[in-house]
Amino acid sequence: MKVAIIFLASLALVAAAAVPQLQDEEYEYLFTSWAKQHGKTYIADEAIHRFNVFKANLDRIRAHNAAGKSHTLAMNKFGDLTNEEFRGMYNTFQNIDRSYIRSRNFANLSTVGLPNSVDWNAAGKVTPVKDQGQCGSCWAFSTTGSVEAAYAIAANAAPISLSEQELVDCSSAQGNNGCNGGLMDDAFQFIISNNGICTESSYPYVAAQNPSCNTGCTSAVTISGFQDVTPSNEDALQAAVAGQAVSVAVDAGGYDWQFYSSGVLTDACGTELDHGVLAAGYGTLNGTPYWYVKNSWGSSWGQGGYILLQRGSGSGNPGECGITLSASYPTGASHA
Repeated sequence: MKVAIIFLASLALVAAAAVPQLQDEEYEYLFTSWAKQHGKTYIADEAIHRFNVFKANLDRIRAHNAAGKSHTLAMNKFGDLTNEEFRGMYNTFQNIDRSYIRSRNFANLSTVGLPNSVDWNAAGKVTPVKDQGQCGSCWAFSTTGSVEAAYAIAANAAPISLSEQELVDCSSAQGNNGCNGGLMDDAFQFIISNNGICTESSYPYVAAQNPSCNTGCTSAVTISGFQDVTPSNEDALQAAVAGQAVSVAVDAGGYDWQFYSSGVLTDACGTELDHGVLAAGYGTLNGTPYWYVKNSWGSSWGQGGYILLQRGSGSGNPGECGITLSASYPTGASHA
């Protein structure tokens, strides 16, 4: 294994060396254009630092794409952030060992006769991609995503956009911590205890935790329970996603997530779960099976706000980026 890692690292260095170096004026032009596009302004010393971060990120992106891998990277709104800064701002899923509790709530799902592909977004059961901003509320967006889809499927209707802000502000009693992280299961429990969750329009998102919970809005959708999916079992996750969109946690801390653009991401991340997202379907691209995953970093990121993660089969492995390790979905969705 160590020899293989060294070999792969050597290939990456060769690929990086093969990419023609940009001239200083080219980097400066690209950085200036990027900063203008994203409304970035800096004081003098910060501008120099952010330029150097941007330059290093651009070099990494160009080297990756020159290597001919199964997925591509592209410069985006995260271009002036180091990977450490990026992880601290956006990846705050609380990876707490709840294996005993979850084991008592595993769904009993049949894996027989599953469809070859599922796309709940194309089916009109998933709301448009949202943007969590610089608030570690990914868990709230994953939760609303699965509840929105569960209601739309159960009611045979269009999804109702639900309030992440209510979860951020109001679910601390269930164990969540606002912009500093949370768990989808705990958010499901809040919705059950609260007899529902309000709409996005009645309790709008502000990308920060308010000092108090707004109890003035009226719940629109509720759930009666939730189920956890048996971990390290991609067949079980496929069965769950065949029935509805599923909240999942992933290891999204690397550069491949920060600058993902297109294609199927394979063998590019570990299993240190740090980000809540939504498994909105699955399929196959150019012979590679994938999970179709909705993110909460805006529609300008990735493939219109989505990422394709390599999909395997059977049990015994955690799946790409640990996608099988903490999956769950709401049950009994209805009007509140």
